[in-house]
Amino acid sequence: MIIDGIPPQVIRENLQKEIVFTRKRHEQVSNVFRSMGTYVPIFGLLGTLIGVVQVLKNITDVKSLGISMTLAVSTTLYGIFFYKLYFFTFSRQVGRYKRRRVVNKRSYD
Repeated sequence: MIIDGIPPQVIRENLQKEIVFTRKRHEQVSNVFRSMGTYVPIFGLLGTLIGVVQVLKNITDVKSLGISMTLAVSTTLYGIFFYKLYFFTFSRQVGRYKRRRVVNKRSYD
């Protein structure tokens, strides 16, 4: 833009608008992953409830008791695992990326 002879004030305004749009866009992406991370443990708990119901349903059958308990425990583990290692981490990475982009755009001021 400088080479094209655009006045510095117009360039500054464009960069400031771009910073605002970048923040909003990255915040939206971060919020999506944060929301997904909120729901994943709930699905894990739902799986746990289903597993416990299976345990209670087959309480007399010792062989199926272990399989039902495995289902109950593993769904909780998966819910926590996906929240902490995927959605929460990705949400934080998007936030860091947003801050770096804003700093890079501000350095042109």
